[in-house]
Amino acid sequence: MTQVQVAKALRRPQTWVSKCELGERRVDFVEMLDFAKLYEKPLDWFAV
Repeated sequence: MTQVQVAKALRRPQTWVSKCELGERRVDFVEMLDFAKLYEKPLDWFAV
């Protein structure tokens, strides 16, 4: 998915998605749940 597609699905600006991906913005637990649901991945998939 592109950042624009993710942003649209999460109802956020594309810049918000970019900052999350670059680590410039912390993602809280509820937001991480939204990402996991959108990407159809378990939460532990996002763990470093």
